[in-house]
Amino acid sequence: MSINTHLKEKITQMAKEDQKIREEQRQQFSILTGKDIDEKKYTEETSRMRGVMEELDKRHTEEMRKIIEEYGWPGKKMVGAEANNYAWLLVQHAVHDEDFQKRCLGLLKQSIQEGDSEAKHAAYLEDRILVRSGLKQKYGTQFRGSKTGKQTPYPIEDLDNLEERRKSVGLGLFLEYKKRMENL
Repeated sequence: MSINTHLKEKITQMAKEDQKIREEQRQQFSILTGKDIDEKKYTEETSRMRGVMEELDKRHTEEMRKIIEEYGWPGKKMVGAEANNYAWLLVQHAVHDEDFQKRCLGLLKQSIQEGDSEAKHAAYLEDRILVRSGLKQKYGTQFRGSKTGKQTPYPIEDLDNLEERRKSVGLGLFLEYKKRMENL
């Protein structure tokens, strides 16, 4: 199978839009937190920013749904490694549609078994789904902001075997990841 250039470009474009809006929001959030701004204005502005991102995520989710219905999971053989990574990223951000994420997780795991996708992507997506369902995550990939401004991990199941699970899917050491996340 040769690379589907059209599909690769479409997924890449959506991912660039995704990352652009998130970077703009990180910068805006940094500006807001660095100023003496009243609580009401801060709440309004962060709510507005979140709304813009959610609309983009919904639009991208619909596009990914169409792609997957027509082509199946866009693995490396279909769209190349970079666009395969982007496809996972776009599904990872489809938090408003857990059923879609669950469906994609199954397709992604199948693609991994075929050597056509990365195991770490399934770990991130599985953790995202678990956390959104109020359950403990398995791989320690999901963090949240805290009152101190540092990112903290959502609860993780079976901490004694966390490093083994992370290693099995190609993730680095949790403590190194946690340090990076805390400094975001």
